[in-house]
Amino acid sequence: MANVLVVFADGSLGGVARSAQTAGAAWKIAGHKVTFTPLAGIHSDRAAEFTDLGTITALRDVDWSDIDLVHLHHAALSAGTISQIEELLSAVSMAESWPPLLTHNVFGVNDQILDRWPGNRATAVLGEWAADQYRFSRGAWHTIDLPFVVGNAQDTGFFRPPTADERELARQKMQIANGQRVVLRVGSPLPSKWDVRAYLRLATVLAHDGAQLILIGPPPDARVALERAGAIVRAMTSDDRVIRDSYWAADAFALNSARGESFGNVAMEALLSGLPVVYRAREYRDNTPWEFQRFDGFYYERTSAEWLARAASGVLKRPDATSREAMIENYGLEAVARMQSDLYARLATTGGPRRIGRARGDRVIRPNILHQARILARHNQLVSRIRELRVRRLIK
Repeated sequence: MANVLVVFADGSLGGVARSAQTAGAAWKIAGHKVTFTPLAGIHSDRAAEFTDLGTITALRDVDWSDIDLVHLHHAALSAGTISQIEELLSAVSMAESWPPLLTHNVFGVNDQILDRWPGNRATAVLGEWAADQYRFSRGAWHTIDLPFVVGNAQDTGFFRPPTADERELARQKMQIANGQRVVLRVGSPLPSKWDVRAYLRLATVLAHDGAQLILIGPPPDARVALERAGAIVRAMTSDDRVIRDSYWAADAFALNSARGESFGNVAMEALLSGLPVVYRAREYRDNTPWEFQRFDGFYYERTSAEWLARAASGVLKRPDATSREAMIENYGLEAVARMQSDLYARLATTGGPRRIGRARGDRVIRPNILHQARILARHNQLVSRIRELRVRRLIK
């Protein structure tokens, strides 16, 4: 059994904090001990979930001699992220022995700052699209720069299709009338996570057709306009049972994020709960949802008009049993637990310090040449370097 230190800097309900929490759950399922080090605190509504999985300790109190692996979860390299990584690098450099490092690079960004890690290390991203973002941003093509792919772990026992009685009860809880068709969106109340104008149009179209749009967690300043357009707006909740009830009660899930999705936890939760998902593609910013196209019931729409028409449509296929099994094999807690344990074994047994990369033959779902060109247009070494210089100027 290894003692895994899960380090992250996100005090919100979702995003990086969510990936750290589910990764911790996967480590625990695999039989490992978990210690969390939150560099930016833990949201009060999520604190119990973390303490149920392991202990919480400040960076200054870490006993490095007792740590077998550091699992760092980080987002884009903002001024805050760079400062926090520098703090981590400084702390581990003082240790007598250096544990290996596994990073959960949520956005597939250039992580050359971590080349200074004194022990073995490996980089993991959320999907194959992000793997190319990562390689192009680093401007490197050799094998050690091909990251491993480990998606966000999902509780596939909890997020499951409802029975007929469960669906009826969920609709009663949400006060949905008999025969009412409902389109749903759940998300964090960040403006960049919502294309509000698209939801205004969708609310109007659905109201005209006698259907209902329910939005959970949109930006507060958009609430009045959305309600005037006919949407039912509710505040974001940390109660997973309420969120699952909303999936069970709805007929479709319409996801339109202004900046795209690095993974799309709510999309995967909805699919696992038996709900069809209509996603607005952002092909220069995405994305793991590009890979979700292989699952029945996931609609990847490339224009606003196509997204609107599909989301308003009353004829959508729900995910079938075969697709659900494939989702479980790729993103279930047990599957991610195996992936993480395998990476730990590789990091712990390889002489070092050195970087460990994935073999090219391991790639299964690689974006085609056109998609790679789109990725390269936005994610390349020049753009990466300019962003880093801007961020470091802010730090100074």
